[in-house]
Amino acid sequence: MTASNRSELATAVAAVLAGDAEQLSLIAAAAQHELTDALAGSDLVLTRDAVARTLRRYRAGEFDGATARAWASFVRRGYIGGSGGPVVPVRIDYEEAYEDAMVEAVGRLDEIGDLIDGTVDEAEISVLLGVLGEPS
Repeated sequence: MTASNRSELATAVAAVLAGDAEQLSLIAAAAQHELTDALAGSDLVLTRDAVARTLRRYRAGEFDGATARAWASFVRRGYIGGSGGPVVPVRIDYEEAYEDAMVEAVGRLDEIGDLIDGTVDEAEISVLLGVLGEPS
């Protein structure tokens, strides 16, 4: 992997952690060792602002439920599922002051598409934003 590719992958992860769910495709295309190499020595932190941004963008229809779910799955687990082979999750910490609220919001987005509780509507997004201390 070239230094340019490592930088591009690290930039994509930073964008995803900032709430840019569309950058997941670059992360999904990377091999596990490439992701690990690109993020070596990085402290990854998901912020309340990023979660709120993702909730608002999803509510506005900027991306679909599958993308919202994939984003939530990655920031929740530290990997993108379905890649085959062994996976070593990247460590993603949550902004400590809002960790509980962030866990709730990310968890709900990660359930999109499930048979039970598989929808997150506008009213619930407003509630989740409120729990995050954000205006809806």
